[in-house]
Amino acid sequence: MSDRLGRVVLAFLWFDLGLIILLLPWSHWWENNSLLVTYPGMIPFMLSGYVRGAVSGIGLVDMILAADVLIRRRPGEMARS
Repeated sequence: MSDRLGRVVLAFLWFDLGLIILLLPWSHWWENNSLLVTYPGMIPFMLSGYVRGAVSGIGLVDMILAADVLIRRRPGEMARS
């Protein structure tokens, strides 16, 4: 029982983190952060659609891994259910 609860909590955390990473590059926090104020030379790079898409892609992969944790069953679980 605790293994199932741990997997659900882990999947929930991964899904939330993935959702944040997926949406963050397209929010105003991405454009108005202290890193860009400190290093103005990075502004064109960080505001590039390629960089935003790559970061969002990492968030999407994180969300897929969260779903995989919930869906995948170990071989020993099939006999018990």
